[in-house]
Amino acid sequence: MNNIRSAEIEELYASARKISDLADNYRSRYVKMYDVIHDLGSAWQGYDADTFYERIGSVRPKYDQMYAVMLQYSE
Repeated sequence: MNNIRSAEIEELYASARKISDLADNYRSRYVKMYDVIHDLGSAWQGYDADTFYERIGSVRPKYDQMYAVMLQYSE
């Protein structure tokens, strides 16, 4: 650890904070997207709507997983 300067360590912490901020921004955006999609339910119904909601809903865990990976990377 003597080979690592404190400035380099601070750069690592700054990078981790940036990744964490980006992860939070990413999550905020996809949550908003799902909120908008949810709001469509009152205006759009039927087989096509059901198929769309089912498919977009099946992808949500992947967004959540990506967010979790980003947070882990920032730690």
